[in-house]
This record gives sequence, structure tokens and C-alpha cells, in this order.
Amino acid sequence: MSSKNPNDLRYSNKELTNNCKRVIIIGIDGGDYELIRKWINEGKLSNLKKIAEKGVFTRLKTTIPPLTGPAWASFLTGMYPGKTNVYDMFYLYWRNGIPTGIKPLTWSNFFKQTFVYLLSIAGKKVVLVNVPLTYPPKRINGIVISGFGTPSEESEYTYPRELKRYLEEKYGYRIEPDPKISPLNKDVYLKHVLDVLKSKNRAVLDLMSRKTWDVFIYVIRETDHVSHFFWKYIDPSHPQHDPSEAKKYGDAIFKVYKEVDEFIGKVMKMMDENTLLFIISDHGFTKEAKRVNFNLFLIMRKYITLKNKWKLRIYNILTQIGLILYTHIIKHFPRLDAIFQMMLSNRKVSTHLMISVDDVDWSNTKCFSLGSKGSFTPIYIVSKNKDAVKKELTRDLHELANGEIKIVKKIYDTDEIYRKGIDYHGPDLWVEFVEGYVNYVVAYPSLAEGHKIITKSPRRSGTHDLDAILLIYDKRGTFKGTKIEDAKIVDLAPTILSIFNLPIPDYMDGKMLLGFGEKLSVDYKKYRVRVELLEKIEGLRRKLKTKSRV
Repeated sequence: MSSKNPNDLRYSNKELTNNCKRVIIIGIDGGDYELIRKWINEGKLSNLKKIAEKGVFTRLKTTIPPLTGPAWASFLTGMYPGKTNVYDMFYLYWRNGIPTGIKPLTWSNFFKQTFVYLLSIAGKKVVLVNVPLTYPPKRINGIVISGFGTPSEESEYTYPRELKRYLEEKYGYRIEPDPKISPLNKDVYLKHVLDVLKSKNRAVLDLMSRKTWDVFIYVIRETDHVSHFFWKYIDPSHPQHDPSEAKKYGDAIFKVYKEVDEFIGKVMKMMDENTLLFIISDHGFTKEAKRVNFNLFLIMRKYITLKNKWKLRIYNILTQIGLILYTHIIKHFPRLDAIFQMMLSNRKVSTHLMISVDDVDWSNTKCFSLGSKGSFTPIYIVSKNKDAVKKELTRDLHELANGEIKIVKKIYDTDEIYRKGIDYHGPDLWVEFVEGYVNYVVAYPSLAEGHKIITKSPRRSGTHDLDAILLIYDKRGTFKGTKIEDAKIVDLAPTILSIFNLPIPDYMDGKMLLGFGEKLSVDYKKYRVRVELLEKIEGLRRKLKTKSRV
């Protein structure tokens, strides 16, 4: 069958939007395009195979950086990080051009710019389950179960509040796998991850079966967890690939994907002809073998100046001793790894063990890096002459090498890749490393460890890349043979709004996919007046409803 042009479909936009009564969005965190395509072609993921054959299956370009927080924030708002100001899972505070602290990002930072909020005030009922950066749960027309970024399992992470008790008592619901269970204890960790996923899937099917919703969004995080720690077992080119261990753990990632595929099959059976299913991911995956202690590179090249230069030499010796002891202890006692990681994440401990912001002479420092444990590293320029620093640093970065291997793939100037908001306070540059190399950044206020610039990755073997996934399906076979080119994660928000014939605020960077409806782009300043009026009406309606019950 010849492919359909998404701008010239065989049905009218009005007919399409009239037929679509409900939308389901399933997020597969870290869902990798090449890996899923391989397993679909091999017939190992039967339900995803059916969707790919009868609907759309294509690449989805994610954000720079390809991290969980920025990507899901861009999905929810239709805006790139330059406008959401989400570059990691934290917010960086500045005073007089110097970083002074961080604060965890919450949904409050961008809630009223999300399509979830806009749908809710337009009267659409939305169920939101396990989406990262949706804590604290907001009062919407529907249900919120917060995801990654929730402080702890003890937090009040549901709206309405009483839903938490129901989920935990009936399903043993957890937001994330228990951090006390180390991935180095492979068998125990894998079983635990699968148990957490299965319990969440059962809870989601329960909520979905009630049919009292217009849009249902659920993000599965366990695919990301196992890919980080088990990637070396499915990639023979990985330097840490052990054929004997691969025989035992080579199907670890697949087991989690298989569970996801079976869950999707159950969702498909619950769908009627008026339900539209989107399956997306926030980024793909690739191998991680080497860590780049980037701030140490900046120190050695005099971009960062320390108050006490002897401290670097002392840390160098202590770090080498510590790493040797850590490696030997964890090799024989893997359960202790979780304790070590929790100690290092403690601010007081990490400040004393590593080079921190307090050790920096900021008056003589040009730039630094902070955050992003992945193949992209952010550069914040604190020098007044930013253009000169960009030029000098770009030259030096292209010389950064591990032996004969040049490890910098590409340098992105955020002035060129972002449409920046008026309150932009993000990085000036993003540096992308070649495959296998990741940025090693310790928790704020630490900046670097006094050791080698390039070291072996001790725990993780997989990291994020830019190629996410997009699948679209309905039981009518509406999208069979449809090709979508250049789909981006910011396109989902305007697409969902247009399905329900709602106006698209002009702040959104994304475009509509598949020609749903007409792009009713509106000036957000004027739109906000309408939005606030609808909010007041909704608030009065709730008050009257509460009084009538009394």
C-alpha cells in the first residue's frame, strides 16, 4: 500500500476529531527505537508489532539534553527547555552571576502551561499516572498520581489524596523501585523491578477500566532503569560485555519490555473504535563505557580556578585510594553499593569528599558544568566576555581525547537551538560526547573529584540518546501506511489539544501531527484571561457541588 501523506489524509479533519472521543498516551521511559524495531521484526513484541503494522511507528526526536526531566516537561508543555527552564531535575539559583544553590523542580514550575491543565479547565477529564515532574499533585478535573521527582513514597503523591491508600493497600503501589536494592545485586534487583512494574500495571488497568476519563496518560519508568544497568549484556561491542554473563542476563531488558508489551495488549482490548492510542518515549539508549570528569578538565585548562590548588592534589590521592577500596568491597559485597550511593548523595558528605563550589575562586573562573549524567554536558559561562569563552572553549573541546579517540561529537550553542524565554537561566553550551562516553557530574554543591579526566564507568553501562519512539494506533486502522517525518516530542501537546478542537497557545514550539483539526493558535496573554475565567467558573461549580452534598 502506498504511504499516506499526513497533510493529505483520506478523511476530513472534522470527521477525525468527531470520531476520537478518548486518547490514551503510554510513555515508555527510555524506549529505544532501534531496540524496539529489532524485537518487533523478530516477532518478540506481538502487540507493538500489531500497532506498528496497523498504525504509525517512527522516530521521535527528543530534547537537548535527552534527559527524563527536560523531555517529559517538553512533552507536557509543547515547549523546548529554553522556555520551560527544565534542564535536569533541579532548579539552579544564581546571585551576582555565581551559582548559590539548587532546588528540586516541581510541577508548580510549569503546571499552567501544560496541555493537562488546559484540557482540565476546558472540562475534559484527565488521568495522569507516574509522569515525571508531576509532584506535587495538582487539583485537576480527574486524577493525578505523581511520578519520578516525588520526594519519597511517604509523600502525598495522589489527587484525590485518598487514592494513595487505595493503591498501596490493593496493589502494593510504588512510584519507583526501592533505592536500597542495588542494581549490582542483579537477580534481586531485576525481580524487584518487574514486581514494581506489574503492580503499577494492574493499578493502571483498574483505573482505565472505569471509563470516566477523556485522556489517560501513564509513564512506565522500569524500562529506563534496566537499560542503564543491563545494557552491556545485549551489546557485544560494549567494552564490559562478558559473553558468559550475557547468557544469564542478556534477556534482562527484554523481560521488562515483554511485560510492557503484554500490558499494552490488555489496553488494546479495552479500547473501542473511538479511542486513539499514542505510545511514546522520552529518549532512546546507547552504551556507556567511559566517564568524563568534565569539571576536572576545566580546572586543568584553567577555566575553573580553585582557591587552594593543593586541595586538588590531595583529592587526587584520596580518590584513587577510595576507588580501589570501593571496587574491591562492592565486588564481594554488592548489597553495600546502595549504602555507598546514599552516602555520596548526602550534601555534607559529598562536599567534604569532593571539590565543591566553595572551593572555586569565582572572580577568576570562566565557566563550569553542573548536572546531566549522560552523553550531554551543560556549560554555564560566568565570564562577562561570553563570546570569547565560547570560541576558546570550543577549540579546546575539539582537542579533548582519550588516546587517539576525540571524544566530543558536537557542541550546541543554546542561542541557536532554543527559542529562549525572557527569564532564561540555562546553559550557554551543550557538549555531546561520542558514543560510549558520558559526563560524570557529582551532586551539587560538589563539582568534581580529584582523579583522572576519563575513567571507566563503574556501575552503569547504558545512557540516553536523542532517538525516542512514536506509535499511533486506533482500531479503525485509520493510520495504516501513514508516514510521519521529523516528529518531535514538543509536537504531542499541540496535537492532543487539536484532537479536542482546543486552541493552541502561541508559546508552544511544537506543531500538530497528522493534521488534526485546524491550528487555532492564540495569543497566550489573551488566552490566559479566558483560562482564568474558566478556572473561576470551575471553582464555583465545585463549591456548589460540595454544598449540595452537605
